[in-house]
Amino acid sequence: MKKYIVAFSIAAVVAAVALPAFAHDGGENENRHGAKLGVRLDHFLDANLDNSKFVVLGTVSSKTSGSLVITAKTTANVPNLVNSLATVNVNADTKFTSNNKVSTLADIAVGDKVIAIGTVSGTTLTATSVHINVDKKTEEQARRKAKAFGEVTAKTDNSITIKNSLTNTTQTLTVNDDTKVKINGEVKTMADVQVGDSGWVKFKTQAGVLIAKIVNLFR
Repeated sequence: MKKYIVAFSIAAVVAAVALPAFAHDGGENENRHGAKLGVRLDHFLDANLDNSKFVVLGTVSSKTSGSLVITAKTTANVPNLVNSLATVNVNADTKFTSNNKVSTLADIAVGDKVIAIGTVSGTTLTATSVHINVDKKTEEQARRKAKAFGEVTAKTDNSITIKNSLTNTTQTLTVNDDTKVKINGEVKTMADVQVGDSGWVKFKTQAGVLIAKIVNLFR
């Protein structure tokens, strides 16, 4: 059981961003590439996809022709978050959407709220999709679903480290007296957690620190 990696719920945001660019809803509005739009981002936040993608939700602090620097509020599988900043590469294959319509990198301004989703290679993040102008409802839904999935590789009295075997991303999360722990469905404490346990950790991001709210593991 400990080799099993649970399905990646926050990757629902991947569907939320990717699908508006390709969905056909039979409506009247079409984008400039001919794809019909109208699929709302938040309609897909309850989907379940694999956990092989990174997700960053936050505010654009700077951009170049090949990257975005995002002040992150919610992340998953992000190995290079420094001072709450995530650098996300973009390229010709990156799909941009804004208000459920096809957009471009040129439409992104510093201060815009975005969700970026894509692939992880080492510490390099490359966006396959970027959704611009994220509303408060969608932001809150994404924040509630923030989880780290994988195997416990280390723990201390005030932290737990999880490695995702699909992306090789390692995340260290802070634990405190409010952190709830379950192992094999039973209520436990952090003292019961062992290196090698697998599962997920639901967390919140506060001042650049990942704070574990729920630790749910199996062995």
